[in-house]
Amino acid sequence: MCAEREVRRLGRSVSFEPLPASVLRVFEKRIKGGRYNAAPVEPDLSRVDQKLVTSLLTFQREGVK
Repeated sequence: MCAEREVRRLGRSVSFEPLPASVLRVFEKRIKGGRYNAAPVEPDLSRVDQKLVTSLLTFQREGVK
């Protein structure tokens, strides 16, 4: 089913707002048909106690990124 038709069927029970500019900037290259190849950025944890940083589990390190 066409998305536009489905939205019309829902009527006033659904509303849409534009995406914030910050979100659009993140996806700008994909929106324009380009390719987004941003390398992952390592977080700066220099201000965090080293004992805490080294005790992070793998999934926690991924969450910090």
